Amino acid sequence: MCFQLALFARPGSIIVISPLLALMDDQVAGAARLGIKAAQISEQTIKADPELVNKVRQGEFRLVFLQPEFCHASNGLWQSMTARGTRFVEAVFCVVVDKAHLIHQWRTFGTSYGHLVNMRHSFSHASFMFCSATMTAYTRRFIHRTMNLGPNVSFIHRTVDRPNIFIAVKPIVHGTKDHRDLYYLLPEGIKHPADIPQTIVFVDSRPDAKKACDEFWTRVPASWLATSHFSFIFCECSTVLSAKRR
Repeated sequence: MCFQLALFARPGSIIVISPLLALMDDQVAGAARLGIKAAQISEQTIKADPELVNKVRQGEFRLVFLQPEFCHASNGLWQSMTARGTRFVEAVFCVVVDKAHLIHQWRTFGTSYGHLVNMRHSFSHASFMFCSATMTAYTRRFIHRTMNLGPNVSFIHRTVDRPNIFIAVKPIVHGTKDHRDLYYLLPEGIKHPADIPQTIVFVDSRPDAKKACDEFWTRVPASWLATSHFSFIFCECSTVLSAKRR
């Protein structure tokens, strides 16, 4: 992501707030490929490495990914990480809030995003960046007000019109319990993974996602099972079937 570029220009660390564990895992792996030491802090990663929070406190990571609910004042681990004078707090020069439109959309249930305003005090020396691909003008004003951003704010807006992404509408012919209406993604006689567009199909549950994966595998050459170029996967956090080239 664009905010990672700053890590190549200056010392210090960046905090990234995101609601999606799978996305954070992907970003940690991507950062490692770039030589950036990164960590995703969650119940699962702390259980896997009980020393993880202490490593963060000591400033071992340049990129730290967190879910918004972890950053609540009632969380003792968060308080430990952000205690005044820790290397981690002193090293952070930027806090990035990804999917920032959820500050507005999730305002009526829970406080997972609303309490992030408290980070403005804990990291008063750091810059804050609020990123979203679906932020309306009203949502921008809401974030500006609730996050106490003040008058000196830069706003960067870029089009989301991308030539490699398009929306198509097709009628459902075979019913919602059948995947034949998706077969157009895997045309007969397909010979190479590159001939299949990278596609995400949202389904209702993890079992449905697995069923779809298994069914799609029957429609491609068996030799693809042994290749590293193509895979059908589903994302646990949002039950997504993803057909992608590795």
